[in-house]
Amino acid sequence: YEEYLNDQFVSRDIWIRIKTGIDMLMQKNLIGGVYLAEDDYLIEQHTEEDFKEELVVKRVGQLQKLVEKFPATEVMLVPTADNILSEKLPPFAPYYDDKQLIDRVAEAIGEGHMINVYDALKEHADEEIYYRTDHHWTSLGAMYAYRAWAQGRVDIPFWYRKDNMIT
Repeated sequence: YEEYLNDQFVSRDIWIRIKTGIDMLMQKNLIGGVYLAEDDYLIEQHTEEDFKEELVVKRVGQLQKLVEKFPATEVMLVPTADNILSEKLPPFAPYYDDKQLIDRVAEAIGEGHMINVYDALKEHADEEIYYRTDHHWTSLGAMYAYRAWAQGRVDIPFWYRKDNMIT
């Protein structure tokens, strides 16, 4: 009931726009957990508190069990936009280091089970691989992730492999 009322007050959208406008006039670069970044990007903030150690240990353990039970399992951890587009963040903006988590998972389950998309996305950070106003990757970002997955595979058509891609 309380949550419903908090979300349903009169002219809510107008009040939110006014508050955001005032925050921007005050030159705030973090509003509601979202960075106002370069090139009109709105990038969600991720911090250490979002990745509590006990939860990370639990989830990594679950992945280890999954890989043990199903040896053909491959894991792709997609890095957040604040990691890949860190150059666009405001100066000194803190963010959680996804790379350390990805490396930790790779060590726990074995490199052979990991699909490294971090490096592929970081290499193309100057392109529009994440939407400007959303945390999802674009089709272009997904294509680079697909190429990272397809690299070195012999069970897919040759024209899909990175070394034969037409760009």
